[in-house]
Amino acid sequence: DGVVTALNVEAGENVMTGTMNNPGTVILTLADLSAMEVVAEVDETDVVRVRVEQPARVLVDAIPDTAFDGAVTRVGQSGRGAGGGSQEATNFEVAVLFRVPPEGLRPGMNADVEILTGTRENALAVPLQALTARPQSVVDRWKAKREGRKASEVSADTTGPAARELVEGVFVFDEGHARFVPVTMGLRGETYVEVRGELQTDQKLIVGPYKTLRTLSDKASVRLMKKKKPAGKDKDQDKENGKDQDKDRDKDKDKDKNEDSGKESAGDSQSGK
Repeated sequence: DGVVTALNVEAGENVMTGTMNNPGTVILTLADLSAMEVVAEVDETDVVRVRVEQPARVLVDAIPDTAFDGAVTRVGQSGRGAGGGSQEATNFEVAVLFRVPPEGLRPGMNADVEILTGTRENALAVPLQALTARPQSVVDRWKAKREGRKASEVSADTTGPAARELVEGVFVFDEGHARFVPVTMGLRGETYVEVRGELQTDQKLIVGPYKTLRTLSDKASVRLMKKKKPAGKDKDQDKENGKDQDKDRDKDKDKDKNEDSGKESAGDSQSGK
């Protein structure tokens, strides 16, 4: 049993029989609307965490303010460029089946999919706009200065592989100065990422564009600014900011900048959650 969702030929019209080299005329399309799925395109950086049977939420454009439960049924094994140029991102097709298809759902409707790839209890999460990275040699030098150790006690190797390795971290507001705190990243969403390390929940984070944080130094003077959210700015804008942070951070992964001079900088602050 099924429902005719497309009728391409009316009674009395000519049709062509298919051959080995030429397909025949498609007379109609028959669909089973009791089992509906949405095919989403997932970026190559995220698809590695997607597995069959993972739970998902489906948001249908035609049915606003309602999220429907689903599950991943298929993960594409080959990707395709999002645009066509050599620098375009590669996406993979992921199919999500509605557990209970909503009334009024039709083939061809647009939808967004949110796939739950992992959970963590009592996790400490920070906004993507707080993340930055510095070479290991710079982080060691900053730590030595805070502890009052002499420069001679810090490894003089600033060009070896270990010294150039980038350390992920955040800057916290510490009595009018910025202090770099290394962190290890865990689960991540579109706007927040789980972190582990010495960061505490009551510390204030310095957030801002990645290019701005890239020039900030340990012990640099900073001041608190009240965050003003422009009218109309919503969660979608936060997602775009998070994507921009990822792009800028990826571009700097191969760079080895040893900027250690104190610079005055102003940044917003936000408590770690």
